[in-house]
Amino acid sequence: MSVVDPYPSSIDLAWAAGLWDGEGSVGHYPANHKGYLFASLVQKDRGVLDRLQTILPFGKVRQRNAPAPFYWSVARRLDVMLLAWMLWPHLSEVKRGQFERAITGSTWEND
Repeated sequence: MSVVDPYPSSIDLAWAAGLWDGEGSVGHYPANHKGYLFASLVQKDRGVLDRLQTILPFGKVRQRNAPAPFYWSVARRLDVMLLAWMLWPHLSEVKRGQFERAITGSTWEND
């Protein structure tokens, strides 16, 4: 289990945002109408996700049977909003837009 830093540094948040820009996804499901909000990031190297987990005070690293067997995810609306807030200064415009569309397109059902 990783120890979470209650005050991640700007450098750590920039690292997490760079990882998110390249590998992260955020959205709401079911896709055909308003639904639950989620965010996830998939990797072959669990160590990358363990580092992410030390920076972010929420979410969980899990394992699955797939080509990229490890993933970090959150499915609580407030956690997804906190993720966006923490990474926002370092995110690309593309990822900012994904967060905005996901958050405004979902309901409050999964709080």
